[in-house]
Amino acid sequence: MIKLSVIVPNYNHERFLVQRLDSILNQTYHDFEIIILDDCSTDNSKDIIEQYRGNQKVKHIIYNETNSGSTFKQWKKGIELAQGEYIWIAESDDIAKLNLLAELMENTQKEQNIVIAYAKSTNDLEVFSATNNEANYPVKIYDGVSFINQYMLTNPAIVNASAVVFKKSAADNYILTEITKYKYAGDWLFWNYLLAKGKVAQHNKTLNYFRRHTDSVAARGDKSGLFIHEGFKLLLFTKKRLKIFLPVNLIKVWASIWAQNYLLNRKKSSSIVTNNIHTSLLISPLLVTFFISYYVKFRWFSNYNITY
Repeated sequence: MIKLSVIVPNYNHERFLVQRLDSILNQTYHDFEIIILDDCSTDNSKDIIEQYRGNQKVKHIIYNETNSGSTFKQWKKGIELAQGEYIWIAESDDIAKLNLLAELMENTQKEQNIVIAYAKSTNDLEVFSATNNEANYPVKIYDGVSFINQYMLTNPAIVNASAVVFKKSAADNYILTEITKYKYAGDWLFWNYLLAKGKVAQHNKTLNYFRRHTDSVAARGDKSGLFIHEGFKLLLFTKKRLKIFLPVNLIKVWASIWAQNYLLNRKKSSSIVTNNIHTSLLISPLLVTFFISYYVKFRWFSNYNITY
């Protein structure tokens, strides 16, 4: 049985594909298959992908006839095709250090029931390119639920899928269907669901470089307020499905972000804001209370040109 499946979802990343695929094929860890999924790219991605068709590591190349509109639909397709015990979703515009898989796969053996192993990520190419010294980089093992409570309820510690390997058996059909309902926070939802099933190995080396584009889903979600809307949906899911409740200090954080985002994007996100009120009441009535208080505060400060 193949130990690891590498899924490469691509859309219009022809300029990054060679570097991405070569950083996979040249890994010091070798027990893997590659699944390449192209979401109806309109650039020359297909020409580049076809150059890799004869490689023995490449088990599937699939071109969508129409764009799916969601990277998480591509995740679902790839995970269902995967034969490996573990999975690495290697986004098509990212780069990995050549020892990433060797380090993370070793981490999965540190203790029983590790469902996720991940390394540090950076979007600073200079930091990524710097040679790691030989200092000790401890691998920390956390209980998954404790990790969610400490690190995954706001500003999640796992910031990029390309830095993660996870156990395929933990990714059941339920969560694969749920993430396809998201455009922005599906990965965050996915990690929380998996974390609730076991332990996580946190590697402190920076082994992954990810690019942040002005036209990316994440950038558009930040501008439109979608990150708030889907973040609230995620918090409600975490409460109802995983039985993990938002503490008061984090309710204040979310309410503050919500209020500032609303002030900046009132014309763009009126329907999203309406949905947020209903969802936030289900998460905790305190969210609405703190939203109102922060809204009044920030509005007053802005009227008097005071920096908050």
